[in-house]
Amino acid sequence: MGVIMLTAYGTIETAVEALKLGAFDYITKPFKVDELLITVQRALDYRRAIMENIDLKAQLVAKYGLEGIVAESRVMQQVCEMVKKVAPTDTTVLIYGESGTGKELIA
Repeated sequence: MGVIMLTAYGTIETAVEALKLGAFDYITKPFKVDELLITVQRALDYRRAIMENIDLKAQLVAKYGLEGIVAESRVMQQVCEMVKKVAPTDTTVLIYGESGTGKELIA
């Protein structure tokens, strides 16, 4: 859960430092209750979205992971190892090969 920093002695420097250290938001006193409620709701919505994203990624891995690929040959095992290394990155990969070799399974 994110931290919402409340302070009576707010400065730009402390706000920047709090946000750099991971605070969700920074509110100075006196504050309006509505402002605090909106900030708490935003923090909860953000947390919910993060959890949903994690769940959806897990579903994708379960549905489209490498478990369904038969990799008996040494070459295919090397391909699967390479896919495991590249998959978590934001790298463009060119997959090529003859028709029917399973390129779409790797993609």
